[in-house]
Amino acid sequence: MDFNFDPLAWTGHSLSTLAILGSLAGIFPGVAALAAFVWYCICIYQSATVQLWLKTRRLRKIASLKKKLATIEARERAEVHKIEVQDH
Repeated sequence: MDFNFDPLAWTGHSLSTLAILGSLAGIFPGVAALAAFVWYCICIYQSATVQLWLKTRRLRKIASLKKKLATIEARERAEVHKIEVQDH
């Protein structure tokens, strides 16, 4: 596992944690907790695990669409061949 120190991420996590705790304590308005929640959602979305899941999902969808396209093309070729045979 690589350790990449990202000061922006550390700052964001710290501020988000303080915003949530401050909102729970009544120091900050609830919108601060909402901003923290959005920050954490973005961090989770950008994580390697979620990105791998999304990539795998996209690749499976592409494979499924290629399979459907191949089926349609095969039916079309069979139909064209059937018409050619009937014409002769």
